[in-house]
Amino acid sequence: MSEENVETVRRIYDAFAEGDFARALEEGEPDFEWIPPEQDIQGPVQGKESLRRFLEDQNEAFEDFRVEAEELKEHRDQVLALIRVRGRGRASGVEFDIRAATLWTFRGGRLIRGQVFP
Repeated sequence: MSEENVETVRRIYDAFAEGDFARALEEGEPDFEWIPPEQDIQGPVQGKESLRRFLEDQNEAFEDFRVEAEELKEHRDQVLALIRVRGRGRASGVEFDIRAATLWTFRGGRLIRGQVFP
């Protein structure tokens, strides 16, 4: 099952790269939970519809916003994605290029949670 989980996460990042949030969200359960980094103003996001709005807000706040998985590692029902996030603040013009990790959790082969660690 874990290799299937890795492929699911890979499809999510491919969809993000194409700006296709709807396709990325197809992989999660309806009550999927997204937990951004602790220092993020936004707290956890519950449900795919709320997450869609969150992603659209992020897309509006930044220009050239890109998230790409550099490495995927699986262990049981979790996939760790080492990611690179790049872009520029739409209002400020400040560019950023950061690396982080996202831990994706599955239950019964279905994606239930994503948590970002800076």
